[in-house]
Amino acid sequence: MTENIQAQWILKSRVRRFFMVAAVAASLLILSLAIVLAATLTGGVERTQSFVSVVWLKPFWFALGVLGAPLALSLWIGMLWHCVTAYRNSRWLRVCWFVFLILGNWLVSPLYYLCVFRKETGGQTA
Repeated sequence: MTENIQAQWILKSRVRRFFMVAAVAASLLILSLAIVLAATLTGGVERTQSFVSVVWLKPFWFALGVLGAPLALSLWIGMLWHCVTAYRNSRWLRVCWFVFLILGNWLVSPLYYLCVFRKETGGQTA
């Protein structure tokens, strides 16, 4: 009974909406880090610093750092919790996803959200 209650909170619509926002924020964080890394590798550090320090981009970087990092961390913890308690597929697949989430940390959690969490909780209203 307690296990069922523990698995049910993650299926509520507010929690699913929060994880959707967290997945978007984590994806934006990954995308911006990839863009900055690509710019650094192709244009050099000086050119990337001039791009990153543009005045109108500073609020974006600030919001991404202040909101994106905690949201990405909470998405990772929530997807780990879902994988352990509520994932209904085979044990082997659950272990694989758990290992991917542990090793990939917040980089893999948006992928888990899109591939597993949304499909499993999409049609339910709790």
